[in-house]
Amino acid sequence: LHYVQLDVLFKEVIGFEEFMLVIANNTLRDSMYGMVYRVTVGAVLSTIDAATDIYVISTYYQSEELYGQANAMLAMLLGNIIVQLTFVYTQYNRKSWLTIGKEAMISMLFLRPPVDAYRVSTNHEDKEARVDRLSEMVLNKGIELSCESIPGCVLQLYVLLKNSEKAGTFALVSIGISCLTTGFASAMIAFDFDVDVPHRKNQPKFYGYIPNDNSLRGRCFVLMTLMSALHNLSRSLGCALLAFSDAEMALLFIGGEIGLYLVYKILRQDFHYWPRDVPLIGSFIARILAKVVVDFTGCLHFRHPYELGGLGFTISMIWAQISPFVALQYFDGEMKDIMTGFLAVSFTAWLLSNIIFFCTIELSYLNTFFGSMTAAQYTCELYLTSKEDSQKFD
Repeated sequence: LHYVQLDVLFKEVIGFEEFMLVIANNTLRDSMYGMVYRVTVGAVLSTIDAATDIYVISTYYQSEELYGQANAMLAMLLGNIIVQLTFVYTQYNRKSWLTIGKEAMISMLFLRPPVDAYRVSTNHEDKEARVDRLSEMVLNKGIELSCESIPGCVLQLYVLLKNSEKAGTFALVSIGISCLTTGFASAMIAFDFDVDVPHRKNQPKFYGYIPNDNSLRGRCFVLMTLMSALHNLSRSLGCALLAFSDAEMALLFIGGEIGLYLVYKILRQDFHYWPRDVPLIGSFIARILAKVVVDFTGCLHFRHPYELGGLGFTISMIWAQISPFVALQYFDGEMKDIMTGFLAVSFTAWLLSNIIFFCTIELSYLNTFFGSMTAAQYTCELYLTSKEDSQKFD
């Protein structure tokens, strides 16, 4: 694209495009900037987030009043491992039990982020696995976000509101790291899927909103991280404020949103999840996890018809920004004015980040943020309108 003089070589010299792609892919693989840098930083942040959560749990156990919250955070860590183990079995059930056991051990020792990062960075392939390495890393990131990072952030904010003295000053550091980890992971999921060459080639109407210019790509990634981190912080604070006022109302509030979403998917015959041979319970878990990730991170990839769809994604985003101000109406604590100011500043920063982001991306993809196509309809259209076999059988 930058060297149009080479266009004649791509068109007239047989094998030149494949030759250049090999060089380009090797350059990307070996470069410390780009994929290697992003997945490594993401793995480090995930590991630090897990370590800070364990430290916070130990701090909570030192106070009798916070025993329940400590047990809840421990349950989140265990829940993350259990769901990851379920995915490990689904991903590797064509392989030997020795391989499944090895992968299970990686998850139980909290080594999944660096192992996934290494495999993606080295272009490791496994034809017996159900999904490719990039999709595997993204699914594991989604599980980690929805089972551990997101609920852990909400719980820590709740404890900070209720028992700020006993929570300790380190709680603020842990919350900050959790939000940053969530923002970075969310941006990495959306960014890596969009700039991935096979995805752009096989689904050109959905992937490609991030510009090809290197500086603009960097700006997009920073903005996506900031947008997701701010989105996570305001939404988590809203849930914590509601739980502080009435815990049962908070559960009904969140459960009702997820329930309506599941009913919406079922009525549109769009409930089953996309990987092959996924059981009904797997689709149920995947749909809930995707909804939680979108509500608390605003990850742009999940506007895909295989996930929430464009319209479902946008509605969830808008409501997620409104809901903290609704929750604030039920809050009668001493810090109400501070919380109001903080949410207003957070929303303003989030809105400005979104405006700059949409001024940076390719606006021809704006329709993907409002699409109402189901997964089946999208797949059929992709097959019927594609001109190449690789697109038809993607």
